[in-house]
Amino acid sequence: MIRISFEVVMLFLLPAMAYAAFKLLTLQPGASMAAALSRMPVLPLSLLGACLVAAVLALAESSGGGKPGQAYEPAQVSKDGQFIPGRMK
Repeated sequence: MIRISFEVVMLFLLPAMAYAAFKLLTLQPGASMAAALSRMPVLPLSLLGACLVAAVLALAESSGGGKPGQAYEPAQVSKDGQFIPGRMK
């Protein structure tokens, strides 16, 4: 659950991190990073991050999975030590 939460938070922050990296790379000599980021367009970046999260979650929900009535059989190790991957059965 922590991994999924971390991925969602990182997807949300990705546009802001890309903007900050762009500003850092295009910073004029002698200019301060704080001044460049003080005019950061927070609302558009937040909306872009929310749309990115929604798109990834919708894509993840619509892809994969089994047919109706199928059940997931988790991965296991057989008695002779062979790994049997998880599958829909």
